[in-house]
Amino acid sequence: MVTSFFLAALSTMAPLRSALANPAPRVLVFTKTQGWRHDNIPAGIEAFRAIGQARGFQTSFSEDGTIFSDATLRNIDVVVFLNTTGDILNRDQEAAFERWYRSGGGVVGFHAATDTEYEWPFYAELLGTHFKNHPPGLHNARVITETFGHPTTSFLPPVWNFRDEWYNFRTNPRGKVFVLQSLDTQSYQGSSMPDDHPIAWFNEIHGGRVWYTGLGHTQEMFRDPLVLRYLAEGVLWTAQAKSLSNPVSAWKGSLTRRQNGEWVGSGARKDWLQTTEPVGSALIHVEFKVSEGASAVMLLNERYGIRLGDSARREGVSAADLGGIESVDRTPGAAPLVNASRPAGTWQTLDVLFEAPLAGRRKARIAELRINGVVVQKKVEFTGPTASSKVRTEEGQGLLRFEVTGGDLTVGRVSIRPLAQ
Repeated sequence: MVTSFFLAALSTMAPLRSALANPAPRVLVFTKTQGWRHDNIPAGIEAFRAIGQARGFQTSFSEDGTIFSDATLRNIDVVVFLNTTGDILNRDQEAAFERWYRSGGGVVGFHAATDTEYEWPFYAELLGTHFKNHPPGLHNARVITETFGHPTTSFLPPVWNFRDEWYNFRTNPRGKVFVLQSLDTQSYQGSSMPDDHPIAWFNEIHGGRVWYTGLGHTQEMFRDPLVLRYLAEGVLWTAQAKSLSNPVSAWKGSLTRRQNGEWVGSGARKDWLQTTEPVGSALIHVEFKVSEGASAVMLLNERYGIRLGDSARREGVSAADLGGIESVDRTPGAAPLVNASRPAGTWQTLDVLFEAPLAGRRKARIAELRINGVVVQKKVEFTGPTASSKVRTEEGQGLLRFEVTGGDLTVGRVSIRPLAQ
């Protein structure tokens, strides 16, 4: 039975976002363990039951691996791995899960989900890393919110003081996933990742969505209204994978469109291309190629620039090279961390987690930028005001625009996933 405490805590949650394609997901909370079993699993089950009741989710619970079948999973939108440990699925069950996920499934990993299925490569790819160890006991630590544009962190404080069991991971997941929160490793003892310790992140890969948090050892945490909203938003966000259609097909500009859907532009003509609809905070994927010596820029909100030039042969890098950041006034900004450019004339990829400005509250920011899968920018805030004639609303929505200033630019597939959905 859902306690009055949970219902009271959940009553403070923000209402469902009406734009969501799937506001009432079907959720399976899976709690099977083949290793250490956390004593807070019953409290977690009660919390997810209360979340489901408050948010209108259809929530079921199981520790039976046979539920991972095509017949059952087709009626599930989100699977929550709630403090699972060890080898919990056989090969047939893993295969059914993989088919389901690739068709648009959503996965929420909670705490010990990274202490699960070490020998299953697909699962490891989704989660981004595995548990290594943890310092003994519980520790008060400062959890740093890196990304405020995501629905699961938009309501959190910049620093969340939290007491928990803090996992170290076998590898740093940054670069494989998009980090939402990290630990201030100076605020507690025992981190084996002192320079960069991610603790919560998301992933959009192979047709589905994954959201993971390393928080989750204590029973008391489930009595925190902030935690309950955090988990509810995680479920809701992962549930949208199947319903969202994100490739951009509506463009306007002077680039020439080929029959295969590619757009080609020339710097000699100062060609440009932009979306017809505004974009706010989003995860943006671009496939492109440049000719030798080419220079171009991709503008977020028509004003925040990412360089797309040919940099393959450069020994050093500057803000004018591929992955460099321009300031609002078009002066050079941040140089890329590394040169990740491929040779001119070959296809390349750009993935950026962009947080649009909120007038009077925050400046525009690139939480992370990857070129060809390599992280080249982290936590870069744009200089200049948060509002201008180019910014159409307080949420900072504006057009995504490409400008060619030299050589040739070819733009292939572009996809935009709004973080609010």
